[in-house]
Amino acid sequence: MTSHHIGLHRLPSILRTYATAFPNVELDIQFKDSEEAYNRVLSGEFDLGVVTRAPSADPRIYSETIWQDRLVLVAAQNHPLSQLKLVTLKEISKYPALLPGKKFLTTRIVEELFHKNKLEVRTLLSTNYLETIKALISVGYAWGVLPEIMLADNSLIKLPVKNSDLFRHLDCIYHKERTLSNPAKAFLKSLTANSNK
Repeated sequence: MTSHHIGLHRLPSILRTYATAFPNVELDIQFKDSEEAYNRVLSGEFDLGVVTRAPSADPRIYSETIWQDRLVLVAAQNHPLSQLKLVTLKEISKYPALLPGKKFLTTRIVEELFHKNKLEVRTLLSTNYLETIKALISVGYAWGVLPEIMLADNSLIKLPVKNSDLFRHLDCIYHKERTLSNPAKAFLKSLTANSNK
């Protein structure tokens, strides 16, 4: 069980390798937001989850960081912020943002950065899907924050803001009191072999 973002941008090469090594194993992969995936692993519905690190961990869940996701402030090429040589958080705060809902870690990280600088984030729209956020940002709808891995197509401009290094951890989780099947153990090994933590 994993999020759409992780499933699209992190797992394909791992899944290809795994499917080649274990052709008889049928993986049941479901895409949910990280909070729901965490709860379903906790309830025992799923063996493994690959999720954004939970802000508060349950002691029954084992969590291991697989990837460190760098987050970047971005805007469309025609957005007023993209025309500036020097971009500051104060300047960014004048414009509306597109972010995931407030329950998501990415948004909490962004709001914490702005609050530390005594600034507010004016959110124009919230959606849980980063691909939707990227599409709306790319047409100039607002600025936003996305994982750097999503910017390979150069459709968005990274806003060069000093002291704005933002990261989140993407973790593999499983229930400590449940025995992992051999296929699950092999998949976990594949994940850790591709770690960039």
